[in-house]
Amino acid sequence: RHRAVVRWICPATWRTAAPDRDGGHTAPLLVERTGPCSWVLWMSSLLLCADARLLPRRADVQHAITCRKQAAPPKASAAGPLP
Repeated sequence: RHRAVVRWICPATWRTAAPDRDGGHTAPLLVERTGPCSWVLWMSSLLLCADARLLPRRADVQHAITCRKQAAPPKASAAGPLP
């Protein structure tokens, strides 16, 4: 049994590029063989990226990140490493 999946990638410039004049054509980028009978086709297209219905939903959750300074590791002795 064979399995094929198509995955879409938005180019990094998709928000500032115009599909009709800035190379906005749809193009295959890579065919990845993920198993003996399975493949993933990676496609790039400005035409799909500009459709708001296809964009991921914004996360309303905010995460707090707390950083703490750790103690410095002990310095190696001048005598060299232990045997």
